[in-house]
Amino acid sequence: PDLTAPDLITPDLTAPDPINPNDLELGNRVGQYCSIPATLYPVILDTVSDLVFCKTPGLVVSYANQATCDYYGLSLTELQGMTDVPFNQLDFTQQYLRDDAQVFATGQVVERWYEPNQALDGSIHYFHTVKSPLLDHAGNVVQLVGVSRDVTEQKVLHDRLTIYERIVSATPDCIALLDRQYIYQVVNETYAQWHARPRHELMGQAAADLFGEDFFQAEQKPLIDRCLAGEDHGVTELWHHYPDGQRRYVRATLTPYVDEADQITGVIVNVNDLTQLKCAEESLYQAQQDLKATSAQLRLVLRSAKIGVWSWHLPSDQLDWDDYMYELYQIEPKALNWTYAAWRNLVHPDDLARLDQIQTDILTADQPEFVTEFRIFWPDGTLRHIEAYGLVQRDCANQPEYLLGMNRDITDRRLAEQALQASETQKRMALDLTHTGAWTFNVATGQAIWSASQYELMGLRPGYDQSHLQAWRDRVHPDDLERVEAEFAQALHTQTTVATEYRVIHPDCQQRWVLTKGGGIYDEQGNDTHMNGVMLDVTDSKQAELQMRHQIERDRILNQMIQDIRQTLDLDHIVTTAVTEVQAFLQVERVLIYRFMPDLSGAVITEAIASGYTSIQGLR
Repeated sequence: PDLTAPDLITPDLTAPDPINPNDLELGNRVGQYCSIPATLYPVILDTVSDLVFCKTPGLVVSYANQATCDYYGLSLTELQGMTDVPFNQLDFTQQYLRDDAQVFATGQVVERWYEPNQALDGSIHYFHTVKSPLLDHAGNVVQLVGVSRDVTEQKVLHDRLTIYERIVSATPDCIALLDRQYIYQVVNETYAQWHARPRHELMGQAAADLFGEDFFQAEQKPLIDRCLAGEDHGVTELWHHYPDGQRRYVRATLTPYVDEADQITGVIVNVNDLTQLKCAEESLYQAQQDLKATSAQLRLVLRSAKIGVWSWHLPSDQLDWDDYMYELYQIEPKALNWTYAAWRNLVHPDDLARLDQIQTDILTADQPEFVTEFRIFWPDGTLRHIEAYGLVQRDCANQPEYLLGMNRDITDRRLAEQALQASETQKRMALDLTHTGAWTFNVATGQAIWSASQYELMGLRPGYDQSHLQAWRDRVHPDDLERVEAEFAQALHTQTTVATEYRVIHPDCQQRWVLTKGGGIYDEQGNDTHMNGVMLDVTDSKQAELQMRHQIERDRILNQMIQDIRQTLDLDHIVTTAVTEVQAFLQVERVLIYRFMPDLSGAVITEAIASGYTSIQGLR
């Protein structure tokens, strides 16, 4: 019946008292339009599973059916006069009252889906509620009729579906559903983005139209048909250019879609973007090829350098050697169960304690690598010198797991060094015995290296005074320094040797004569880099030479004087010749002859003077 018809509304409906469903007079008037007796209306409403209630303009309950009373656990009498049950949540009640007020204010129907409500046991239920106005003859809202249906299960399903939809929409994979006619029924957001079109445009479109007939027939349709025929799933991988401009390497997995009737009605398509993985695989493959090539080159390098490579797995105490390691130790490959103890049997006993200590240090201390040398014995008793380099590799728990390293036979180098050392010792002894100093200096920096005898010849102390070109300059006699440096520079320029004598002055002012011989060292371009040589003290021979020169000069002067006396009896000529020759021999400024008289007075009778001096000849 039309509840808004004037004949159905009576002033009783606007009375402040709640409606009494047993009011027979009201029932009789409603019965004018309906064959159902008024007394059956409450009975009918009580059989309805939905919650039915009425409210007055004061927003209080005037009627509630049995389902409502059962839901709240209250009687009709208890519900009448309430705006809402007291155990409902406040925010729920406030929303109900706002909706109730809106109905009375606007006269419009208010509908709420998934309206929350708290039951007596505290559980939350969700309802689909419709609130409608009852109007009087003047069109005023005098009552509100509400019908609420419990849709909690539907709400749960709806929420789950929403979650699933969000998950599908958020996944980076493309997900779509095609029906048996190859028409898209569902696509997620990623699918739409890859194809650069809105989702609603893709749904309802044929796969052949989206990808092209050739691609569809060749790549897609065979897989789809097999899934529609009942095959569990189909997988394909390929490169494909998508409308968003990206070229992707994808894996498409197709799975049959089974409806509620257990019938295959479509195919679910899941497309994974494997571009990065594919590029990584290709890069890894290329890296592996490069590694193989590098490994081959490394093996050649190690072989040419005669280097053996080894590893020691600490937990199992197993040694792993390459082929050249066996050659270094002159034993057959895999001849022994290689452990650390087995290797120690090949090492010289005097080196074992030091090697064991190195092992302890690298495994227990913060020392990631080591370099050492040791001696081994070949099976025939030959002693060999080995140079070893190694480093520790730790596991994820930072515990030592491997020692990795290499060995190289340096016997020839060690023997050569020993021979060179012996030669240097002999040379040093020879230099010390002959008091010969050895020196070398860097032409660019002046840094020098001197032997102990060199320090001694310079009047300096090893370990205290600095060995430097400037220290040598400071000791050279100032009158000789410019000449000697010029001779050194000339020898370097012409790439010849130099031999020169000069004086050095010791810190105690003692002056010594030295003989230096040396030559330059040059790089590949012919540029001088160093100069080295020897120094010999020649003071004694230099003094003997000077004495001999003085003796020869004295003899020459004496012979000249004798010759002059023989040639003339002129006393003045004789004495003049004498003072001139003596001045030249002694290299002094003045030589004179003073004649004494009997009374011990006297006079300068002759003299020889250097230029610039005043003569005193004749002075009494």
